[in-house]
Amino acid sequence: MTESPINIAYRIETDRLLVRCWSPADAPVLRAALDESDQHLRPWIPWMKDEPKSLDETAAGLRIKRATTIWARISGMPFSTARSKR
Repeated sequence: MTESPINIAYRIETDRLLVRCWSPADAPVLRAALDESDQHLRPWIPWMKDEPKSLDETAAGLRIKRATTIWARISGMPFSTARSKR
C-alpha cells in the first residue's frame, strides 16, 4: 500500500470559523437542514433524489462516508462549517 500524496486536516479552526468533517453525531443537524432545504436543493444536488431519509439512515450515511473516505484516501471528505466557540 502506498502513502496518500494528500494530507488533509480533519479539523481546521480559527477564532471565527470551524471547518471539520461531518460526524454521525451531526445527523440531527444535517437531517433538519436537508429537510428544511429539500425543495430548494433537489434540482441542483443529484443525491437529493434519494431524500428524504430517516435520522438513522442519515447517521449511517455519515458513518459510511467517513469510513469510505478514510480507506479511499480522502476522495471526497465531507466537511461542515460552523462558528467557532473559541
